[in-house]
Amino acid sequence: MKSSEYWEQRIANGTWKTYNDLEQKNKALLEMYQEASLNISEELYKVAEKLKTSTPMLSDMHKFARLTDLQSNMENVIRELGESVEKFGKDNMQQGFRETYSSVMVELGKTEFAKVPKKVMEEMMDRPWLGSSFSERLWKNTQVLATNLNDIITNGITQGKTITEMAIQLNNRMNSGFNVSHRLIRTETMHYLNESAFKGYKDGGCEEVEVWAAQDERTCEVCGAKHGKVYKIKDRPTLPLHANCRCTYLPVVDLSDKKGDNKIKDAKNFDELEISLKNILEIKITNDVKSLDFEAVKETCVSMQDVFNEFPQIKGFVSELYTSKSGMMSCSPINTALDMTKISFNPAYYKEQNKIKNIYLKDVASGFHPKGTTYEISGVHELGHAVEAYLIKGKGLDFDSQKIEYWNGCTIAKTIVSDACKNVKKLPEGKGIKNAELKNNISGYALSDASECMAEAFSDYFGNGDKASILSKEIIKIVKVMMA
Repeated sequence: MKSSEYWEQRIANGTWKTYNDLEQKNKALLEMYQEASLNISEELYKVAEKLKTSTPMLSDMHKFARLTDLQSNMENVIRELGESVEKFGKDNMQQGFRETYSSVMVELGKTEFAKVPKKVMEEMMDRPWLGSSFSERLWKNTQVLATNLNDIITNGITQGKTITEMAIQLNNRMNSGFNVSHRLIRTETMHYLNESAFKGYKDGGCEEVEVWAAQDERTCEVCGAKHGKVYKIKDRPTLPLHANCRCTYLPVVDLSDKKGDNKIKDAKNFDELEISLKNILEIKITNDVKSLDFEAVKETCVSMQDVFNEFPQIKGFVSELYTSKSGMMSCSPINTALDMTKISFNPAYYKEQNKIKNIYLKDVASGFHPKGTTYEISGVHELGHAVEAYLIKGKGLDFDSQKIEYWNGCTIAKTIVSDACKNVKKLPEGKGIKNAELKNNISGYALSDASECMAEAFSDYFGNGDKASILSKEIIKIVKVMMA
């Protein structure tokens, strides 16, 4: 793999994902503008109600300073809107900064680094680029919007327009204001993410960077001309190159010189683990997981990585790790469409590594879990359920109710386990053995139902390798064919 392609997968894709996640939050911008537009319309209709006319005269509006009051109230609404948009934008951009900077540093092998102080982030955000900063651009646009709204009122009254006609014009102008603000936020967000990545490269000791365009932007005359070009740190072009541009920087680093590979097992704390899981397995962890025993969670995740290596199709299908009180761990669909799954840790077990370790060892000794396995394999068990959900989703069922019925009824797992038992019985070492005995050779828990049998087969196969039971091996063999 070329260096650029490697860094695109490890850094650029993460930057673009952060950008897309923040873009989802931008829906709140529309709500801000809609609320402000409604407040302005209400102010206008209040004046009309006082004047008892839908077509106010300029003289009426000047009487008792009604026009001045209306304009003042509108300016207050727009000022509050500007303040809300500024805080919203800065909060989101700082979140993006933290994620991007940390990701870059870890990918460069710098696992021990200080978090960037909030003051430094704020100073970077206030630093002008192309002549002005985010706040300056925002307030300039906000002032233009306020002036335009005042003009609509003044001209509307002079031209004899009705309150409703002016309200429609005001709403249309607010919609335009939203579009301008949205474009600004998107552009500034990408700029700030790039600046945070660039700071990471500088702090990480990189001497050169490469401009890298998003796949769909490489035909753009501006982006395409810069795509793949290498620059000295001091000579790099400022990004983005245009409004809505998603070009980013990649580090120019020889892969043979790269320290480490951001492996999950190398994580030293939850922050590093969070970044590794996001970059390697595309899994996020919720904050409540960070209250659990770090080593217990990390070792479980290390075991889970083997399953993702064997079944890369489920990368992105397991969306998050969280906490719940269901079992030791559990796997469940995020919705009835089985779009993705999520896996939980039970705090009652995972607050102390020794506690979960001892409980699991007792279960193994009693035959409840596969012989030779340890507590870390519990995550693999849950991934067995995730694979089952993935196969159900791949059935192409028309209705969500059918998918849930398949999930609750262990329909896919029943077929897999049944076929595996039949195949094993055809082998010399499986002749004459009953299904229950084959399942019990995996574990006592495998006797519960087909879904648990399949999940325990995952634990046995990935925990014991060649020493796994013959039924476990056959179940995994069938699953591999179905996943192909």
